[in-house]
Amino acid sequence: MEELETWRRLQATFPELQRPFFAPEYHQILGEVLPEVEVAVLREGDDVVGFFPFQRGNGGVARPVGLRLNDFQGLIAPPGLELDFTAVLRESGLAGWRFDHLVANQQCLAPFHRHCEESLLVDLSQGYDAYLADRREAGANWVSQIPRKTRKLSRELGKMRFVFDCQDPAVLEQVKVWKSQQRERTGTFDVLRLPWITHAFRRMLQTEEPGFRGLVSALFAGQRLVAAHFGVRSHGTLHWWFPGYDITAEKYSPGLILLTEAFRAAADLGIERIDLGKGRERYKSSFMTGSETLAEGFVELRPLRRWLNRAWHSGRVWARESRLKGLIKGSQRMIRRTIGR
Repeated sequence: MEELETWRRLQATFPELQRPFFAPEYHQILGEVLPEVEVAVLREGDDVVGFFPFQRGNGGVARPVGLRLNDFQGLIAPPGLELDFTAVLRESGLAGWRFDHLVANQQCLAPFHRHCEESLLVDLSQGYDAYLADRREAGANWVSQIPRKTRKLSRELGKMRFVFDCQDPAVLEQVKVWKSQQRERTGTFDVLRLPWITHAFRRMLQTEEPGFRGLVSALFAGQRLVAAHFGVRSHGTLHWWFPGYDITAEKYSPGLILLTEAFRAAADLGIERIDLGKGRERYKSSFMTGSETLAEGFVELRPLRRWLNRAWHSGRVWARESRLKGLIKGSQRMIRRTIGR
């Protein structure tokens, strides 16, 4: 219990840790469905100074808890904590650690960064009206377009109704269906089809702590559900996680209407930050007011695998910036298989 209180105190103290993925409840819930989830306790003498949550993978390589679910990663510790992280891995019986959404200000992990990207965010600390005025001044088209789309949707499909905290379990199931259809259209991996996801999401919705809570928001036109979102809250942050919408209503931009209504409701409830995550999709760039640097990279204790990982990361970064993306993907898959062997 004392360690749990220390964890919560650390999360509440440092703004970059006030995200759902740093909450103890997130790791407890994932630990219920994934037995490979563990936490290393970091000590200086008799004092607990931090925590390193991880998911033990093949070959003794640690991964972020929840793998693709986890959009913010790192130590639960002060950003200036001095520590030999390779010693932490050895003491934990690990041969390495891979990360892809590491908060970049944790100094002891900076030597292991291989590539950095921005995670976009929305600042609502001054309220929704101030945010809207800022976006209008920045020339964001949605400020005038979304009200017109909302009126059109209400006129043609039924009066718009938004529910910030929707308790209907069928809404979450529909989000999962829409996301699976989207993944099918784009040919990308559907994380929501993993068998443990349903239990984890249900438990998140049952949890109500200041540092963690699951949340489903829904947008209706009359009685018809046209868009919905499943996200997680922590302190003053809402993480925009799994949105979905009815593609047959696409011309009304229900996903963007949902987004603006959620921002308005969140600001009224005292939520000061919305994390939109990595990626420069056009809608994110239009809604964002700032960003935070996240790093990807690895720590590897075995020399050969360290060299292979460097080659893989270098190829991945080059592929993002090259016109020959299709050709490089085959090389990356070959390197991954080699590392696996």
